[in-house]
Amino acid sequence: MLANPQVPVQRKNESDRAIAFQIFIPFVLSGFVTIGTGILLAYIDQNATVFKKVNATTILVPALLGMKGNLEMTLASRISTKANIGNLDTTEDFWSMIKANLALIECQAIVVGFLGSLAALIINEAIETQTFNLDHALLLCTSSLVTASIVHFTLGAITICVIYYSRKCNINPDNVAIPIATSLGDLASVLVIFLSTTLLYSAEENLRWIATLIFVGLAFLAVFCFRYAKCNEHTQEMLKRDWWWLPMMVAIAINVIGVFVLQKTVKKFKRFAVFQTVINGSCSNLVAVQASKISTFLHEHFQPKLVDEESGNTRRICISLEQSLCGINIISRTCRFILAMVLPGHTIFLIFVYITRRVRMSWAFFTSYLIVAGLQVGIMLHVAYVITHVLWKLKFDPDTSAIPPLTALADLVGAGFLALIFNALDITDAAFPGDDLSGTENVTATVAPAAAQFKNMTIYSQNKAKVLRVFAISKEVN
Repeated sequence: MLANPQVPVQRKNESDRAIAFQIFIPFVLSGFVTIGTGILLAYIDQNATVFKKVNATTILVPALLGMKGNLEMTLASRISTKANIGNLDTTEDFWSMIKANLALIECQAIVVGFLGSLAALIINEAIETQTFNLDHALLLCTSSLVTASIVHFTLGAITICVIYYSRKCNINPDNVAIPIATSLGDLASVLVIFLSTTLLYSAEENLRWIATLIFVGLAFLAVFCFRYAKCNEHTQEMLKRDWWWLPMMVAIAINVIGVFVLQKTVKKFKRFAVFQTVINGSCSNLVAVQASKISTFLHEHFQPKLVDEESGNTRRICISLEQSLCGINIISRTCRFILAMVLPGHTIFLIFVYITRRVRMSWAFFTSYLIVAGLQVGIMLHVAYVITHVLWKLKFDPDTSAIPPLTALADLVGAGFLALIFNALDITDAAFPGDDLSGTENVTATVAPAAAQFKNMTIYSQNKAKVLRVFAISKEVN
């Protein structure tokens, strides 16, 4: 529901130290969790029986993570704005708003879980294997629905708690809620997908009736949650008046374009997926934080479609990048602090990647990566300003409508910049010393020295057996 503040809420101005500290710490921690989630997923992909037998599970994970991340960010942004404008200060409004938003995200989660499994099935069955296995399809859909339903409801409750207690501790929830929600959501989703697929695969004989019960139960739950959210005053305006599904569809379309554009790059460079996850995940978090802060600013001071400044003149939307960075308001100050965090933050991430994944990087790649990371964040911060204000003038709630297309654009821009680096350094052979930059590797897998050692041992054993057989035959002849 769009706020209509007749009297702007008086809130204590954030100090520069508070902005820097509150954004940087969750930003770095979420980066560590993102890298750790990638390592965990690589281990599961290599060792879990169900991931080896059902190939589509490998495709399901990134598809589901990308879709559900937008739901967590929009929920965190919506509740943070409500907290900052004072809508959570009374007990009655607090519980009513919480129940409505949890019902809404549960309904969205079930739909997203189904769409994620459908996308994985289409890619795997129709494009790769050209076959259709009903049991595998049921396993995939069921595990996706269960994962989305459990994770989103749990993370929604955790996000609301983080926002509530951040408000109590005089911490701006716009700064901390989104990175915490997305990073914990990715980790929880990978774990729940692994557990649910393993359990369903072990119950393969009874899979069909189990899947039927889960489908029917979650379908009724989705309808109930949708009707409840539609009848609640805190969420009904978004469902009735706004095209609430349109931003998600736009984000999916942008992601599809990015997949087709960068498909060859991902296949050509075996290290691309590792760095793409880091650069895109961190930028998406920072841009979502900025969009949430702009939305809060608009809800606090203006009515929908009106963005007049103190002078009474209409605020310009298409301002220059210099104006958006060098202003004196809270939005420009936050932009400067976010840009200042890119260099130290990504330096820490690259060192962490080197330690955990044993990826040796040249100084040329290290420097180029930091430059494009800064460019990506700078461009997307300016785009966030423009898109958020455009949506506000069109009477869309930026908390719901701005973040999905912004994060999709951030992924596309970051992957494009990273592809330029890889192709440029591939020509000069100046990316990873002692390592072949090009080659094929599973996008969720890392180097597996144990597998290579096992292969060498097998070859050695086979050659040794051949030598012994030749020696025995020559001995019999003599």
